[in-house]
Parts: sequence; structure tokens; C-alpha cells
Amino acid sequence: MPQEFLEIGAIRRAHGLSGQLRVQLHDPQSEALAHLSRVFLGTDLGKGLKCRAIQATNDVGGGMHLVMFEGIADRDAAEAMKGLRLYARREELPPLLADEVYLSDLVGCAVYLPSGESVGTVQKVQSNNGPDLLVLSREGRPEALVPMVPEIVIGIDVGARRIDIDPPDGLLDLDISEPSRRKDPNRKKRAAALAEGAPPAEGALLAEGAPPEVTPPPEVTPPPEVTPPPPETAAPSRKGPV
Repeated sequence: MPQEFLEIGAIRRAHGLSGQLRVQLHDPQSEALAHLSRVFLGTDLGKGLKCRAIQATNDVGGGMHLVMFEGIADRDAAEAMKGLRLYARREELPPLLADEVYLSDLVGCAVYLPSGESVGTVQKVQSNNGPDLLVLSREGRPEALVPMVPEIVIGIDVGARRIDIDPPDGLLDLDISEPSRRKDPNRKKRAAALAEGAPPAEGALLAEGAPPEVTPPPEVTPPPEVTPPPPETAAPSRKGPV
């Protein structure tokens, strides 16, 4: 059964001193606030929502709106509303186009691959600056994130509670990681050399990440100290008889 209330956005923070609030809508292209005269505020759909009339709204782009709510007249009152979520009654929202769906209606839908294999169930829809993401719960595995782009989400049937996807290779297996291994081009040569009792080829150990064995240079013995000969003493000249 479709939900009566649909979450459309959240209050980010106070703006100025007169009670204005910065409200971020989940759909940046949504014109919901331009059609609504009231919204329902709360922290959770199942915990008492409070109705607030909309006095004024100004679209500042990117899904962000400056909103004045009835009964919020100063910054202190506005600060107290930070973080609250905005909900609207389904029947009060503008009608959907032929290819549009409410994101809230996707929660609980089963997700299938083109082969017919069941992937999981939509736990929630995560809104970001980029495409919305389907958060899939999977039995025995971590959640998977599927971008809501036409190339991947190829079919949505809210009535049948079914979504068909055609994900690129690896998108659903990001939780599976093999230990990284460095390739050793000398592995076979090194193994053969070791089997024959020969020393590994030069660089083989280095390819595995171990430092190569370094042979220290031979010790050099300094030459013995040589004592210089005493200087020669010239013999005194002596004149002989003529």
C-alpha cells in the first residue's frame, strides 16, 4: 500500500535573523514547495509529525530553498528546527509525469538482473550531489549502491514492486577484493635456478620485494711503513800531495 506521507527534503540550517530556513529538497528539479501550502515536519515518519504552513519560499538553485514557516519568527526558533525532515501528503503533491516515480515508493522493491537473478531489496534511496543511489540490502553480503541512471536502471514497476538493472561488471562486487600481488617477471627463472642448486638470477630477490644480497668488498691491507734511508753525508775534501 502506498505511503500517505512522502519525504521530500530536510531543513539544513537557519538563514538570517527573521526565522528563514534553508531547506534542501531531495530532488533538485522538484517544484513541490511551489505547489504546497503546508508540510509536515519531524525526525522520523513514524514519530509524530507536526504540520507547518508555508508563508513564503524562494528557490535559490540546486534544490535549496529559503522558506518561511508560520510560527517561526526569529533565528533561535529557526535554529531549533535544524535537521528536521519535510514530509508531504501524497495527494497534495503535483501529479507525476509518465516516466516519474516517487523515490519513497522504491523502498522495498526487489531488484533483478537481466538474467532474472535476484540481487536484493531497496533499503533506501540515498540522495547526493550526483545521481540518486539505490541502497540494496543483500543476504549474507554488505549493502550495494546502484546509481539511478538510465544506463543501469532499465525498468521500474512500482505496482509490481520490481526494479530491473543492468550494472557494469564489478559494480555489485566492490565488497570482494583479492590481495594485491606484485608481478615477478623472474619467478619461473628463479624457481628453476633454485631447483638446480644455482644461485638466483640477478634482481630475482628484488622483484619479490627483498633487498639483494650485497657482498662486502675485500679488506684492503695498507702497505707497510717504509723508513726512509738516512741522508748521505758528503766526505770532507782532502788535498793530497802534489
